[in-house]
Amino acid sequence: MNRIRQEIPSGAKMQNYSVVNWYAYSGGYPSWGSENGVSVDYSTMPPVGAIHDAHSMDSYAFCEMANAILSQTNSQFFNSCGPTAVLAALTARSPVQAFKKALQLYYTGALPGMSEACPYVYEQQPGLVPFRPDQPGGDRYHGNLWCPVEDVQSKQFLIDGQCQAVGLQRMWVTAMIGSLEHEVQLAANGDDQCEKILTSVYPGEVMTLFDDGDLIFRFADRPKHPSNSRTAP
Repeated sequence: MNRIRQEIPSGAKMQNYSVVNWYAYSGGYPSWGSENGVSVDYSTMPPVGAIHDAHSMDSYAFCEMANAILSQTNSQFFNSCGPTAVLAALTARSPVQAFKKALQLYYTGALPGMSEACPYVYEQQPGLVPFRPDQPGGDRYHGNLWCPVEDVQSKQFLIDGQCQAVGLQRMWVTAMIGSLEHEVQLAANGDDQCEKILTSVYPGEVMTLFDDGDLIFRFADRPKHPSNSRTAP
């Protein structure tokens, strides 16, 4: 770990995906341990973490990657079947390669042979978003729809409570989809002003959705198909 600190002093490009504090009230620790590596502002929704030690999440990230790969427990969650299938196949056939690519992704922010995602992708901190009232920041929401999209609430919430993945699963999905999103945006408009379809969901969020009958696509800024769009409660 000391060698990593010396060779990569700025920390991992996707360290925000390993900032997790869901179980601090139930006898656990945040992913940065008992030190003050991260301070979290829970007065906003979603909560925002300020990272003071760029390597404070490394131990958690390594452990989470190893667990997801060796136990093959990555979960598809919401509209991510394509990237999830790739990760599942790699962990099943070659866990060593899966771990190697996971580390490359964690530190560089991109999978080998793929370009970086849009800048906003690296700012997401899904592990700070509460999905139960007894979690840090959970007292900020007083409704019943902890997952802001009914489809996620009804299907995923009944499985393990989470509205979205963290760690390797989330990094992998956002890296693959975000890379294509970035390339399309650069080719079409020559800038980084992406649609922000991969932002973290949070309780009480109002989102515009496009439903094609099979999949539900999320547009954070504006709907592409107003006649078929609907707004999540």
